[in-house]
This record gives sequence, structure tokens and C-alpha cells, in this order.
Amino acid sequence: MTRIDAPGADVTTAFGVNNRRQVVGYWSDESGTIHAYLWERGRFTGIDVPGAVGANPIDINERGQIVGIYLANSGAIHGYLWDRGRVTTIDAPGVPITVPFGINNRGQIVGSTLSENSPTADRHGFLLAKGVKGPFTRIDFPGAPRTQVTGINDRGQIVGRYENPNPAVPTPSRASSGPGGEQVLDGGARHDPGMAAPLEQLDGDVVGWWEAVEQPGHELGGGLG
Repeated sequence: MTRIDAPGADVTTAFGVNNRRQVVGYWSDESGTIHAYLWERGRFTGIDVPGAVGANPIDINERGQIVGIYLANSGAIHGYLWDRGRVTTIDAPGVPITVPFGINNRGQIVGSTLSENSPTADRHGFLLAKGVKGPFTRIDFPGAPRTQVTGINDRGQIVGRYENPNPAVPTPSRASSGPGGEQVLDGGARHDPGMAAPLEQLDGDVVGWWEAVEQPGHELGGGLG
């Protein structure tokens, strides 16, 4: 394990890493100000978004392209793509908050839109198959009131989580691959009434966690085929 601590930071958090061992995340100083960073071989590079109050990078691909969110001076939350120092805002039409969670080596971006900054906000997944040029493709797991997309691999397979449409009936942790090709991962577990566990995808294999009835916190791995 390699420890990552930004110089002068009160807290350092890492969110994404690629196969080149480039790490993205943010650090905060004593005043609570948040700074985004790219870490590589012990060297920190600031990747703050110009004009933003703070930024939170979430994922990085092998090309060094980074997606995340930033907080504007107005208080609005926007998604963004950072590519060799150039920042492009990602805002889905008709919704106040867009959160990109993943980017593959083809530049395809996935994430979720939120109706408000709240745990109970309406959520829908999205895919930008052509990168930031769009268009947005909405992703909703059939029958689920809320869907969150968390990752995409280079084959275009997508993983995420959805809310149990019937809280009275226990449901296993689940994932989707698509859009239009939803598949379910059943760990023989229960995770209700909220959203099932977020999952990550690496070249067709899925890793994440599932919650057993008596023994929470299990990990799982499996292929989507």
C-alpha cells in the first residue's frame, strides 16, 4: 500500500486510479478549502477548475482524462471533463445536477443526474457515447424509481445500482449493463429499502459488495459475460 498525503493538507482523499497508477482526488486545508489533485509517482499536480469554489475529481482513464464535479460561486454543482489542462463543463439538459462517475479509454462518460442535492433526489443514469460532444442517453433500470450509473469499461459495458421498487420485499444487490442490455448480479443477499451497492467494472469483470442478512460488508466479483 502507498500512502498519499498532500503537503500541508488537513485531509487527503483519493477517488480514482488508472493502470498507470495515476491517482485523482482532493485535499482540504485547515480552512476547509477543497483542492483537486492528480498524483503520479509521488508528485502532486493541482487540477482545480478555474472560477470554481471547489472541485472533486472522481475517475481517470489511461489517457489521463479526468471526470468529476465542481461547485460554482453561485452554489450550483456541475460535472466536468479535465483533459490536458482544458476543462469542459458537463450539464445534462433540463436537470440541475449532473455527476459524471466514470470515463473509459474511448472517452465515453457515464454518470447520473439529480433533481436536487439530497439523498432522496430523483436519479437517472446517463451515457455520453461520444464524450462531452453528446448526446445524452438516459439509463433507467426497468421498474426502478431511481438508477445510478457508476462505471463503464472499454467494451461499453456499464455498471451501477438501482433502488428497490418495493421496500417491503428484500432484494439482492444488483447491477446493470447496457443501455438496453440490463443484467442482474444476485449475491443471494439483501439490501433494502435503499439503493443496492455501487459496483465497478474492469474489462468485463464486476467488483463491489453485497449485504447479507446477518453479516454485512461482503465483497463480490463476477463477469457480465
